[in-house]
Amino acid sequence: MPVSLVVLTGDEENNGKPVSISRTHLIELARESDIVLDFEPTVSGHASIGRRGTADWLITAQGREGHSSIIFSNEVGGGAVLEMARILNDMLGAMRAEPGLTFNPGVVVGGVQASYEKDDGQGRVLDAPA
Repeated sequence: MPVSLVVLTGDEENNGKPVSISRTHLIELARESDIVLDFEPTVSGHASIGRRGTADWLITAQGREGHSSIIFSNEVGGGAVLEMARILNDMLGAMRAEPGLTFNPGVVVGGVQASYEKDDGQGRVLDAPA
């Protein structure tokens, strides 16, 4: 006899960590299912035919601190922010070959002590050396 199960979630983005525990029942049921329907709206307005996975990651780059007048010199080099940009650009180049794969670095902070507002993505300098 066919069994139907409907799961309603109010906030799938804040599901508890680690997901392997907080979503154990959903993961097990999905593995046992022949089909799964996703009713989350899509940007295009068409039916959803698949879901993507996500990955959270942190990359740390280091550079020598120095005044902007000596940045890119032999003594200081390009700095941590430029190195981070190089790494992200290399990652993008490697991932471009995979059809349907998207890449969003989210937040990149460097140079001076800074904070950012999660909702609007703007940076704010808290303390800049003279």
